[in-house]
Parts: sequence; C-alpha cells; structure tokens
Amino acid sequence: MRVLAHASTHSPAALAGLDVETVVGDVRDLDSLRAAFRGAELVFHLAALISIDGDRQGIVHRINVDGARNSALASRAEGVRRHVHVSSIHAFDHHPTDEPLDEARGRPGPRHPAYDRSKAAGEAAVREVIAEGLDAVIVNPSGVVGPLDFVPSRVGEMLLQRRVSPRGST
Repeated sequence: MRVLAHASTHSPAALAGLDVETVVGDVRDLDSLRAAFRGAELVFHLAALISIDGDRQGIVHRINVDGARNSALASRAEGVRRHVHVSSIHAFDHHPTDEPLDEARGRPGPRHPAYDRSKAAGEAAVREVIAEGLDAVIVNPSGVVGPLDFVPSRVGEMLLQRRVSPRGST
C-alpha cells in the first residue's frame, strides 16, 4: 500500500508502524500524482481542505477542485483500474433539514460556504474525467474518522472528549 503525503503537512509519526510506502507529493501537482499512482490498481482520493472561514486565497478551490481533478486525471493516465473519490455530504444542499439527504438533493449555491461549493465542484471535475473513460466512484461520507486519527479533526476531537463523560461513564 502506498500513501501520498504532502511535504508541508506530513508528519512521519502519523504513519509510524503502518505497513505503507510513503510518497511525498501534492494534489495540486499532476506530475507528483502520476508518479505516486504509477503501478497502482486502486486509488482512494481523500485529500481536502476543510474551511469554515471561506476560501483563503483560493487554496480551498485549488485543493478540493483542482486537486480532485488532478487525482482523477493521474489515475486515468496511469491506468488505475478503479478510482474512489471520497467527497463529502457537504457537496449537497442540506436544506430542507427535515427531509432525507440523498443523491437526488440539489447542490450548494453561491450563498453556501466555500467548502461546500468546492466539494460539489470537485465532484463535477471528477465526473468530467469519468466521461473521458476513468472508472471511478464517488462517495459522500458525513465524516472520516478512525482509530489512527493522528491529529484529530473536530469530529475526532469531539469523539475523544466524549469517551469519558463528566460523570466518569462512557
């Protein structure tokens, strides 16, 4: 198994003890993705920048849209058998909140947060590469957490805090 790690944010301790090959790259750099994906049969693309305060100098768009496109393009160019684009539930309009949210739901518009718009646009970019022959699937989790959440996300942090309640029970 190979893992792509970004040079500026990668901490070797995050992958310590895991049986993975680490390749340094950047989703904004198509050539680094092609090198990382070379010989791969399956690619899971999970890279994203979560932002609740807008699109800081366009970085959210560059990572979540251009990066998604680059990952799909690199997968197609390198002959990857299946590309799994892990998007987000935020790629859908959450309103109305009292109805089920499924794939038939509309997409975020101009009044929605930059992150939400970027996730929908990233999916559209991947769909363009699918139309050009990439075998891919898009999934929309509400969150990605796990036992090796090295630097916990906000959801991960909340779960860690809830492990021991104020009364001492779990």
